[in-house]
Amino acid sequence: MKSSVFIFVFYAIVFLMASGINNQANAKSVSELWDEMEEAMRNNLPKTATEKLNLIYQEASKQKMRGDMVKAKYFLTMIKLADTMQGAHPDKDANILFVENFNKEIEESDEAVKPVMKLLLAKWFWEYY
Repeated sequence: MKSSVFIFVFYAIVFLMASGINNQANAKSVSELWDEMEEAMRNNLPKTATEKLNLIYQEASKQKMRGDMVKAKYFLTMIKLADTMQGAHPDKDANILFVENFNKEIEESDEAVKPVMKLLLAKWFWEYY
């Protein structure tokens, strides 16, 4: 059930990238940041990964790379969720924490990506119920 959410996210991001929203000429610096974020995650450094994701979001926002913006916000939410589940709120359900964190990310996001992010949240609700 949850795997279909991740598949949906993947297709949503691919759609955004394929529809010509991303500026390929400026993608190198964002691509490098993605590599650095992945390296931080492999080395179990969520704080560094979070910093890289924030940089990715800022750079993608400047370059109007909306697919990367959505992807960065989604990964930020997942890292916050994993962080929270490791002891900060053991009494809360993981799904509730995801929804709370993702709603915060939606509120802080650029207006251009809010509809896609709300769609992802709606898909999460659909899978939950």
